[in-house]
Amino acid sequence: GNGGQYERKKWGSDKSGGDSNDCGHGVKTFNGSYHMLCNKGCGWNLTHTTGFHKQFLATPLAFPAALPDTHPFKVLVAKSNGSPPVPPPPPTPPTQLPASLTSNSSGTGASSLTLTENQMVIDKSKWKMVLDYHERTSENAEVAALCTSLKELLK
Repeated sequence: GNGGQYERKKWGSDKSGGDSNDCGHGVKTFNGSYHMLCNKGCGWNLTHTTGFHKQFLATPLAFPAALPDTHPFKVLVAKSNGSPPVPPPPPTPPTQLPASLTSNSSGTGASSLTLTENQMVIDKSKWKMVLDYHERTSENAEVAALCTSLKELLK
């Protein structure tokens, strides 16, 4: 009936089964990973529920670690000893710049790198690892596409 065009179901309360299990309180397993439901446009995701949407937008890399220990997601993870798998922790910013970035050609150790207010040093390999993970495991095609685009910026 749709003229041969591909259509996918909208995210939501699909009760058809498949490889998913509703854990309640906005937490569900999909393909062996806990996911949380955000009704603010994010849908099923690996980071936050509706009540933490605003905080997630302010500090996305802090989640899901920033969720309180009493959050249903964290309670389920604790009860299951971390299984199903949870996303890896976000990359931590460097505490000290690598010598290759802080020493100049004269070898005096004086910094030849000047960062403006809108610049920062990041570990591309750690970011790529996190983006690869979310690109592979996200149930949300828009999140996966965003990860792909962000990885292009790291090249």
